[in-house]
Amino acid sequence: MVSTKQFEHIQKIQSEFREACKIERVRDSLNNAIQHLADGLYSERPHFIFELIQNAEDNTYTERPTYPPFISFRLRKIEPCEGGMFV
Repeated sequence: MVSTKQFEHIQKIQSEFREACKIERVRDSLNNAIQHLADGLYSERPHFIFELIQNAEDNTYTERPTYPPFISFRLRKIEPCEGGMFV
């Protein structure tokens, strides 16, 4: 026969185990969602630049800037040299 104290201890262990399983399932689900997002969000190279520009455009500025915001790009061909450095 199991005493009340032993029974309560077993129930406590079961409850803790159930909670740990729930947390692990939530963690796994969250990890999968983050991986899916990371794989798909910037699947095309220019998308990162578009997202960066959109974030700047959506920003709220506290003061009116002295100069109007602008963006410029400089495209350069980068080639590795012998030592693994890029020129």
